Amino acid sequence: MTATFVRNAKSIQDNNLKQNKMDNIDMMKMFLHIGGVGDEQTLEDKINYESRIVFATPGMIKPDNWEELTLEERQKRLELMKKVIK
Repeated sequence: MTATFVRNAKSIQDNNLKQNKMDNIDMMKMFLHIGGVGDEQTLEDKINYESRIVFATPGMIKPDNWEELTLEERQKRLELMKKVIK
């Protein structure tokens, strides 16, 4: 009986973690969409905004060399990430 209880508790915990992860990604997508409104941003401003949102999301890890990458390479990676999470 104890083993069944532990398995059920673990299953519930795993489901809660999956739901929290999805909630975080949905929030990230919402903020990325909001930040995309308006064309008056420079490429650097847009990338800085998007990278702050993405890397503030739990589970999203900023590459060690992020600041050394060109703006174009950062944009390319952010766009690829946005395609993956859609």
